[in-house]
Amino acid sequence: MEQEGEQGERTTITVSRSVKDRFLEFVGAPKRYVNADEALVALLDSFEGKEKRGRGQEETVDGVHSG
Repeated sequence: MEQEGEQGERTTITVSRSVKDRFLEFVGAPKRYVNADEALVALLDSFEGKEKRGRGQEETVDGVHSG
């Protein structure tokens, strides 16, 4: 099974230049990542981590836990 970030079969996602530029700025590319695959994997990992952390935390309003 292929690991995330490994070179394998490739595909193209077409976006406008402004979306591409916004994405690259958001993830800190090209300074932080060698290629777009690494940048996208890092973004997805970050997003998935935030989702998992958010599910386990109770919401608080004025210091009072809900639920």
